[in-house]
Amino acid sequence: GQEERSGEIARRELWCRLHAWCGARALSGLRGGRGCGRGSAACEMSDRSAPRADASAAGSEGQASEDVTLEMFMSMDEDARAKLPKTRLKKLNKLEEGWKKKQAKASANSGAASAAKENGKAKEKKSSKSTAPVTLEQLIETPKGEYKRLTTEMAAAYNPAHVEHAWYDWWEAKGYFKANSAEAAKAAFDDRFVMVIPPPNVTGSLHLGHTLMCAIEDALTRWHRMCGRPALWLPGVDHAGIATQTVVEKKLMREQGLSRHDLGRDAFVSEVWKWKNDYGVKIWNQLRRIGSSVDWTREEFTMSDKLSTAVKEAFVRMYDMGLIYRDTRLVNWCCKLRTALSDIEVDYVDIPGKQLMKVPDYDSEVEFGV
Repeated sequence: GQEERSGEIARRELWCRLHAWCGARALSGLRGGRGCGRGSAACEMSDRSAPRADASAAGSEGQASEDVTLEMFMSMDEDARAKLPKTRLKKLNKLEEGWKKKQAKASANSGAASAAKENGKAKEKKSSKSTAPVTLEQLIETPKGEYKRLTTEMAAAYNPAHVEHAWYDWWEAKGYFKANSAEAAKAAFDDRFVMVIPPPNVTGSLHLGHTLMCAIEDALTRWHRMCGRPALWLPGVDHAGIATQTVVEKKLMREQGLSRHDLGRDAFVSEVWKWKNDYGVKIWNQLRRIGSSVDWTREEFTMSDKLSTAVKEAFVRMYDMGLIYRDTRLVNWCCKLRTALSDIEVDYVDIPGKQLMKVPDYDSEVEFGV
């Protein structure tokens, strides 16, 4: 009777282990593992049917010792773990230890995040009670020409309009870019810095190439100022010659149906000056936006009387010094524009010999290749 009772207890213990293993396999199947496909209810059998399942249970237990996953291992008791191979037991123990550390770290991070969130909510609630949200108008409230007011709250995100506002107007109002002629006259030739900005064409607006050029020249000028030298960066725009003439002529023909010959020289020159005033101001504003430290009290236009006189004087001096000469030469005459063009503004065409070709604004064909 005692032996029969001991065998019954062993069968019950084995069946409980199999029941736990099947439940773990089912859980592993739900997570993408190789579950047995049966729930724990499929393993619920009465004690009477347990003896008939001894053989299959033993086989399942042997298979379980070979294919034990981490989920199955964590659900086993100490006795079941002791029956596993040593290498498998050691590996599963390491996996379990790593899993526990990961869970502990995740729990700690979750707690810290919750605490920070609660703290942030408290601060936000407190700040919302004390101050209202700062608008862009409040951030750029500094009047033109005054030192930038920095008493307002800093914006939450970078805002170029706020960062760049007021500084350039204040620099210009304080005269930081003006060149001092008296100091320059006292300084030695090598102790003063003078540079003319390559004048942008007044035919349009600035592009990325102008930005790069001005950034380099501005850095040079500011460096010489910081070294204590009198520095002049002279601003100006170029009338662009034929390019501006063509643009203004097209504008006149489009808006008024007139050519420059209909207007006359003086009236046409005045139209060019109007174009310069419109687009020149746009260029000046662009130079201010990129922080160019030019002396605005000396801005020039290449069609002004002062610069025209200076150009004539320069050519006369170079002629007197023998650096240039005057002679009769072929020029590139344009029948349409009725003016001479430089070589750079001419399109060259190769022809094999004598050939009649059309010329803009000329009635008959002209023979070339003579």
